[in-house]
Amino acid sequence: MSIIKPRVRWNFLKRDNIVGKLRTSFSIGLGVFLFVSSMVLAKTPSKGAPKTTPAKPSKTAESAATKPAAAPLDPKEQVKVDALAQYAKFLECYKSGSLTEVPGELKKVNLVRRHLPWKLQSSLITIPKTVKAYRPPWWPNMRSSSNVTFKATLWGRPLTANFVPSDTLGVMQAVAVKNGKLVTVVSWRPSMIDNPKPAKGYLAERHKLKKAAIGEAIGWHELGHNYISYFLPLKHVFILYENHSKLYYHLQEFYADMTSLYHSSPGGRLALMFMRLDGLARYDETEEHDRAAYAVGSLILSNVMLYPKKWPSFHFPPTVPTSEVELNTLRYMYENIDTKWTLAEDTALRTLIK
Repeated sequence: MSIIKPRVRWNFLKRDNIVGKLRTSFSIGLGVFLFVSSMVLAKTPSKGAPKTTPAKPSKTAESAATKPAAAPLDPKEQVKVDALAQYAKFLECYKSGSLTEVPGELKKVNLVRRHLPWKLQSSLITIPKTVKAYRPPWWPNMRSSSNVTFKATLWGRPLTANFVPSDTLGVMQAVAVKNGKLVTVVSWRPSMIDNPKPAKGYLAERHKLKKAAIGEAIGWHELGHNYISYFLPLKHVFILYENHSKLYYHLQEFYADMTSLYHSSPGGRLALMFMRLDGLARYDETEEHDRAAYAVGSLILSNVMLYPKKWPSFHFPPTVPTSEVELNTLRYMYENIDTKWTLAEDTALRTLIK
């Protein structure tokens, strides 16, 4: 199948034809990209947010020489300390979104796994299994530098995706109707997929996220749009657009964000939540991305409030906000997710989304 490159535009309604109108995108704004956003990632922490402590000046050689050297650890204890440090590096790779580094780090930590507590040893069995889910066999197509059609699987169902690499943040666009089916293309920056470089900005740096986390969050989001267009009967898509267009777009964005949260790795889940902070800050209930971000956030917030012991890394403001209580509480919760949030919490979030 030939693939038609879409016109990269940020508006949602093209008046020339019905197919051109059926378009969705990850348009959180050109200035809202995770490593560019002044709102989310180059920001000063909110009131009550963890503050970073400036590094202390290095001690002089003279003062360092006068300090007694720390007694060396018992060799058996030192082995345990080294094993924990290697495990921490492995876990950081997994949670940062840079999953291409996980196999190499896993080999290193497996050499010392017998020195780890059993609970940590068990995660060395479960994490590789989840990596396979986040990076399925067809994943290399996501970073193709040329047009490619491939079979993807979302929510346990196979679909055909037509990918067109571009410089746009992310878009899904209908381009034709063929054999009674809507033909669509998805597009994003392939250079962001599996990119091991650190993402920049306050929250990204605090959580040590890689640009790969941003790339996968966007890619899964657009495939979520693709899923709806692929499986909904064409006549239903037209009816929804013509008679309920605003509702249709709002539900599209909600579903695409939920798809991204479910299919992304831990780093991708964090990246999506952080990117949506911009929409929550400027919140406009008529804008579909903002509305979806609020809906998804409210789902997470309500679960955290119902079962606080299940979510020790999610925090509430020290005092009740004086306005927009739910919205401001959600913003605070996203901004102050603990950097040591656990694998159990990540698994619980994915289960909640499903």
